[in-house]
Amino acid sequence: VWGEREGAARHGRFLVDESRVRAAQQAMRQQVLQDIAYSMVTAPTEDGEIKTAFTAPEARQRLSMIEGEGYTVRQTPPAYFFQESERLEEQARSDLEEFRLSTRFLKVPGQKKRVRCALVLLRHGQSAFNHDKIFTGWADPDLTNRGREEARLAGKMLKVAGVERIAMVHTSLLKRAIKTAWLALDEMDLQWTPVQNTWRLNERNYGELQGRVKADCVKAHGLKQVQRWRRGFSDRPPPWSDATLVETIDRRYDLYRGGDFPPRSESLEDCQQRLRPFLYGELGESMRAAVDAALADADAGGGEYEVPTVLVVASENVLRGLVMEIEGMTQEQIPLVDVPYAVPLVYQLDSALTPVATPWAEPPLRAGWYLGDPTKVRAVQAEIQADLAVDDADDEEEACLVESFDDERGESVREWRCS
Repeated sequence: VWGEREGAARHGRFLVDESRVRAAQQAMRQQVLQDIAYSMVTAPTEDGEIKTAFTAPEARQRLSMIEGEGYTVRQTPPAYFFQESERLEEQARSDLEEFRLSTRFLKVPGQKKRVRCALVLLRHGQSAFNHDKIFTGWADPDLTNRGREEARLAGKMLKVAGVERIAMVHTSLLKRAIKTAWLALDEMDLQWTPVQNTWRLNERNYGELQGRVKADCVKAHGLKQVQRWRRGFSDRPPPWSDATLVETIDRRYDLYRGGDFPPRSESLEDCQQRLRPFLYGELGESMRAAVDAALADADAGGGEYEVPTVLVVASENVLRGLVMEIEGMTQEQIPLVDVPYAVPLVYQLDSALTPVATPWAEPPLRAGWYLGDPTKVRAVQAEIQADLAVDDADDEEEACLVESFDDERGESVREWRCS
């Protein structure tokens, strides 16, 4: 139905009764008229500026004349979403200030001139399985409300830190990562940014641990074995059953079926191997294209080189695999890396797309640093570590990850004791 003319030409048809279509169209017209908001400048202000639009403190409506026509203008207070966005921006600015205070004495002369590209790794926000301490793997739980807010805050952090454009977003085929990317881009007002999805950024496949409560797995297999599966490098959990395979692999994977796909279980080593084609293929190509475009823009405009940003949004073990490859970590170092929910992990790369070491990184990282309030970042990392923590000193012999006090450093340190 096009318009109100009975004989209006049409080539499509709404799949509901025509009277309902006309009623809906009429309601839409009325809503448009009611939602009109306007501003006019009848005379220039003293400073020649146009003032910002008025926002009503409470909802009400009135009749206004606009170009000789009478309109019902409804004035509404700020919506909940926008109020929350403003709150998140305040929080992001506060967290950024804490980060800057913690790094104010850690400067490297000439480092800024070496940087040609920024790579941001972002873990998804908290998911329902994270909340319930369940092994997730290729299962597809949604974000919790906390996870959605974490994703939005990550976008605000990047925005207030000065990131005005993202050249490309790479993410997985799992909704927790996809929605985190969407929410972060929305807060940055960069919804138009191109996004590429790949199964290679799916979380590490936890095999038959998928969907099981971590504490139950410890009871069944022992703490040391579960820690080997969760944080070790080469230990592979028991594989998917046929039932889990059928339940998990749906039509989103149709393009990839066949050969060795899908993996039925993966160690971190397996996960790292399947990430390499992405790291040195699509991701490398995206970063090189972004650098070339930035160089061309600088040459054409005669201005300074603006460092481009590429964003990868994925799950924790995938990001740990990328970090291990990027930083050249050992099998003893990678178990000590805990990636917090939706906190940007930033790498500055030189002209060869090699990460630039920075004093902002905290061991075992050498080049990557978390863009956030350091105290809050450590608190979330401690929360993640507590999922499979040692309950008492007697259990230390049966654990791979052990915490002890370093007298020389004057602080607690974690150690991986399983080869």
